[in-house]
Amino acid sequence: MNDRRDRLAEIVEGAKATGGIDDEIDTDSLVTFCHAVGLGFLLLEVLDAPLPDSSAWEHLIGRLLAAVGDPAAFARTAAAELAPASE
Repeated sequence: MNDRRDRLAEIVEGAKATGGIDDEIDTDSLVTFCHAVGLGFLLLEVLDAPLPDSSAWEHLIGRLLAAVGDPAAFARTAAAELAPASE
C-alpha cells in the first residue's frame, strides 16, 4: 500500500507541476481521498451493491476533477478557447 501511495503522490505532484491540480491542494489529503474511494469500491463489489448510472458517475467525477484543478489553468484554457482564430 505504501508503494501505491508513493506512486500516486508522484502523479499528483506531477499534475501540480503542469497545472492539472491546484498547488493549494494537499497531496497527502488527495492521495488519501483517492485510496478511500478505491477501497470503498472494493467494499461495494464485495457487497454486490448497485453502482450509479455511468453517465451520472462520470458527471460527478468531472466536477470533482474540476474542483481540484488549478484555477489559473482553467482560465488559460477558457481564454484560448474564446480567442479568435488567427489566419
